[in-house]
Amino acid sequence: MLNVKLDEVVIRRCLEELNLELQYKRISKDDEEIILESAKCLAQTFAGVTVKGEKISEPMVQSVGMSAEDFNEFVYAYMKNIVADGFCYAVLDKKQNKVIGAFISESYNPNEESLVFTDNLEPMNKICNVLDELDERLINTIQEKTNKIVEEKQFVHMFMIGVKTDKLKKEISKDLIRICIEDAKQKGYKGIFLEATNIKSQIIFSKYFGFDLVYDSNNQHILTKYADTEHFKGISPDQSTDCRVLYKAFDEEYNI
Repeated sequence: MLNVKLDEVVIRRCLEELNLELQYKRISKDDEEIILESAKCLAQTFAGVTVKGEKISEPMVQSVGMSAEDFNEFVYAYMKNIVADGFCYAVLDKKQNKVIGAFISESYNPNEESLVFTDNLEPMNKICNVLDELDERLINTIQEKTNKIVEEKQFVHMFMIGVKTDKLKKEISKDLIRICIEDAKQKGYKGIFLEATNIKSQIIFSKYFGFDLVYDSNNQHILTKYADTEHFKGISPDQSTDCRVLYKAFDEEYNI
């Protein structure tokens, strides 16, 4: 069981009112049921979940028209591939014995080839092409600015976070992020990054955890404007105008 730092009095009251008892768990490769439930949780929150009568979804997944079922298939396969890295986490409601939140990240391998998806998962290629291009720009920028070659097990790539509860959504999300950051630091990683695809994620990582927007060696932001893309130009500016890399260095030598 992982130690967490939920904000104090208000959250304790909410937990009592909601009759919740939360457990934060680092997922292992043997936790098959939790992997299945976590993938389902993430698929529902990314492909579309209704909260207080409003449907909320991740804008890129929504734009390519992936169903929750198809996205669940992708997430499950992705989790099975990365869970051994030790950066996948679940939040369980112990009283109902079910997963209500999940956060999955990986130990980034700059030499790993991108997957090509087919059939019902083909729309993921449109998303991954954008993300892969941003990641490549980040790695090139780190190497150019630090004069160091980026290797395996130096950076953690945060990928997906989803919480299925109306109340405490932000607080639980913050705890999951905090756990991942502390794990990465303790394991000696040089830094951590993500592609923030919507305004809410951009704010939470920047405001609460000190992640920065990255400038490349040409002093250009490492981001993709949705309006300039073929597949994502329909995303509402209310959700976001861009997908951007956010980065946090743990080692001063990797401040960029």
